[in-house]
Amino acid sequence: MRDDPLSGVGASGGVGFQTGLEYLSGTRKPLYFGFPLPLVVSRRGHGYSLWGLVRPATGATRLTVLVRPPHSRRFRKLRLLTTSSSGNWSFNSQAAGSAWRVQWRSPNGSTYNGPAIRAY
Repeated sequence: MRDDPLSGVGASGGVGFQTGLEYLSGTRKPLYFGFPLPLVVSRRGHGYSLWGLVRPATGATRLTVLVRPPHSRRFRKLRLLTTSSSGNWSFNSQAAGSAWRVQWRSPNGSTYNGPAIRAY
């Protein structure tokens, strides 16, 4: 989960991998908070296409997709979904939003909240 130490620069020096979810110091990178609940929101005509994954899930599970309407500070429930057995899901929506996020409650009662995502 952590980046490798930097041991040199250039072809002869081993830079190591810098693709961890935490910096070498242990400080969390921004992606750390999106890793369990990745979400992609794409503009599709006059609506949006949403795709996501619940990484902690080990089978089909329920989740909530939230949307923050334009000019609002609060998220509201957009849809309650059941994932596939591999934890992914998708749907199209006409609901306009300035951001979307996913919320999931694991079987042990832990609640996961994905970061706010804008449409691209």
